[in-house]
Amino acid sequence: MGSEDELTLEGPIGVIGDPGGSADGLDAAAGLLGNHGVRVIVVLGDPGVRPDSMASDPAARDFVDHLREREQYVLLAGPRSWGQAEAGLDREDPATVHSLVDETVGIMPNGLRGRLEHGREFGVLGDLASAAPPGQARIRGTEHPAEADLDRLGTDVVDVLFGYDAPLDLLTLPHPAEAEQPALPRSTLTAREQFQRGFELVEPRLCFSTSRGGFTHEAVGYPGFWTEAVVLDKVGGGGPSLAILEPRSLRVHVVEHSGRARTLHRPVVDITNRTSGKWEVTTAGSRHILDLDHRFWERIPGPEAPAFELSAGSIRSLARFKLGECGFLTCPGDDFFEYYWAQTSYIRHIRRFQDKGDVPQ
Repeated sequence: MGSEDELTLEGPIGVIGDPGGSADGLDAAAGLLGNHGVRVIVVLGDPGVRPDSMASDPAARDFVDHLREREQYVLLAGPRSWGQAEAGLDREDPATVHSLVDETVGIMPNGLRGRLEHGREFGVLGDLASAAPPGQARIRGTEHPAEADLDRLGTDVVDVLFGYDAPLDLLTLPHPAEAEQPALPRSTLTAREQFQRGFELVEPRLCFSTSRGGFTHEAVGYPGFWTEAVVLDKVGGGGPSLAILEPRSLRVHVVEHSGRARTLHRPVVDITNRTSGKWEVTTAGSRHILDLDHRFWERIPGPEAPAFELSAGSIRSLARFKLGECGFLTCPGDDFFEYYWAQTSYIRHIRRFQDKGDVPQ
């Protein structure tokens, strides 16, 4: 596990979405990961076992006993109100993991940074649900990540960020599951906004979240960087809620309900002159349709997008069409100019064009 001064997680890392307060569900999820040789597990949501009852709660005792049998170590990611308040832990000592059960269950406070194998670095910025006393409703904690958490997290880039909320910009991308969701309450939006600040400070290459029902996997661009976002479903939900991270390659495998592991395909992060097919590129204010088989481009501006003198034409060349950067392309010229050019705002999303119709020519 590494020294006291620096947390190091060894081997493949299991990640569990929100167990929804079910200790039995968490136990079963850890067992499925154990079948794939996973010994270290990060839990992003409410585990359903209270820190102050680890020794007395039968469900908690069974959970811990099973972890010991499987030689597993579970880490709860960033439970400010749930873990640190109810366990009576020192909020001013975020330097390392707070142990609830020796070498079996621990808490990673918000703002904690550590290492995975092969030199990969990770950060923690979670927000677990509160564990309510018996007979009372379980509610989400009101203490979203605070300024002190962001200060501890710092600004150095991390390879992996373990969070609870998902990046805000995922909500604005065309996504059927998101479009069907009701409006979020103000308290949830505040937590998301605070998470977003920390997220942009450390520019993670890979981000694990479990903030809403449903599973999402996509690459998203922000000014100057891009991230691969893996939003796990709640445990027992319809989509994958378990993942296995390979630290060396940052490849992610999800574990289906059947127990079978499936490798997630690498997301598309750029388009070059050698790329083929038809693509939809979403920028900060517009959509660009690139038919690279027929070498044709069309811009569809959003309501607040600035006007372009050039909004469609044959593609002569393109460059920097990469998530987080501003794409540049040229179209054939005429008797007055050798070529015409256009530059996009920063690119947020790249995906294959879904419509079967042809681009207007």
